[in-house]
Amino acid sequence: MTNTSWEYWRGDASLIHTAPDGAADIGEHPNVRTWLIAGTHHIGGLLIRGRQIKGLAGGLQTDVGLNVVQSAPVLRSALHNLDAWVSADVDPPSSRHPRLADGTAVTRAEVLARFAALPVPMPDPAKLPVVRQMDLGPDAAVGIGRFPAVEGKAYPSFVCDVDDDYNERAGIRLPDLTVPVGTHTGWVPRAKSIGGSDLAAIFAGFTLFFARTREEREAQGDPRRAITERYDSRDVYQSEVRSATERLVSERFILAEDVAWVVVNCMDRYDAAMADPE
Repeated sequence: MTNTSWEYWRGDASLIHTAPDGAADIGEHPNVRTWLIAGTHHIGGLLIRGRQIKGLAGGLQTDVGLNVVQSAPVLRSALHNLDAWVSADVDPPSSRHPRLADGTAVTRAEVLARFAALPVPMPDPAKLPVVRQMDLGPDAAVGIGRFPAVEGKAYPSFVCDVDDDYNERAGIRLPDLTVPVGTHTGWVPRAKSIGGSDLAAIFAGFTLFFARTREEREAQGDPRRAITERYDSRDVYQSEVRSATERLVSERFILAEDVAWVVVNCMDRYDAAMADPE
């Protein structure tokens, strides 16, 4: 089973692997794997002619450029692993997702509190979607419901904690996160111009590229290291991306035939981040 970050921010994905009361992680069946594709959103990330898409997301306008991380290479590998599991009895890689036990599963309010240091709008944690207990009456167990159903309390919702670059720490982390040129989320608020800017747009997250230079970073008050503070050159960046991608191949989260694709994706993001502002 694969989920993007958005499914966690939607309020339900963490219920796959945490107890209903939110007190602990739960075990999984030997025939189950659960993977978070970290730093991704539901609709897939892309650039158009080297530029971020800004505007519509999930039918709702946003003020922040949409998430650019491409999850498709991981999904291709997951399908390959599933086929090998069924047809050749080859166990797939272990589950990778946020966990309460190691502190990588935290509340949405905790993550949003950290994002207050960045120049981005944020939704109200109290207005994020939740999954609630539902009372369908005494005969619900035999398929007879009582309507309207009575809503109960909300189940606890957890998302992935973030690192010093504000990227998610757990799950399958593509080079976009391990050799980053920006911060990538599974949430983004609606635009102020359409109202409800304290609500999250459906299906979507954002990417906020790092500043290009230390001078730009300091002028912007951005706490994240600039791109040129991280990488001495474009070639150095490309080499680090390739190494990170090959590690994912060895872990069976990327197919060897897709290494070039992942590297090209990352280089496109690097070039977009380093381009002159519009």
